[in-house]
Amino acid sequence: MAETFVLVHGAWHGGWAWRPVGARLEAAGHVVHAPTCRASAFMQDASPETQELVHSLLAPHPFATLTDPAPDVDYAALRVPLAYVGSRDDRAMLAPDSPWPPPFASRLPDGSFAEIGGSHLSILTRPAEVAAAVLSLTDNR
Repeated sequence: MAETFVLVHGAWHGGWAWRPVGARLEAAGHVVHAPTCRASAFMQDASPETQELVHSLLAPHPFATLTDPAPDVDYAALRVPLAYVGSRDDRAMLAPDSPWPPPFASRLPDGSFAEIGGSHLSILTRPAEVAAAVLSLTDNR
């Protein structure tokens, strides 16, 4: 059954960052939306070519968008399945003694969590693994 996915990027990225993952999901017959969000490199496992490409695409954001409090969102009111894919080797977001899974996943009511290998930019360095994790989360619903 075809699913519709809305893939949300993190800070200093745009919808472009999901292109490698989105292409794999679309090839599997799914619909993918990857909008560029307001306010939203750490890739020790990327080839030099991938690192160069990513750095050429990065765009600066106003600093205040990273320090202003996030709006209070009632995620349950969205009435859509929510999931979080985390990279266990992400050195950008978590201190070495941080809890796992990361606290970001716990903010989603009844959200699913999938763990993959890779760096902070696994969506670019391991797109097939990320796409498989996304699809596994839909299988678990």
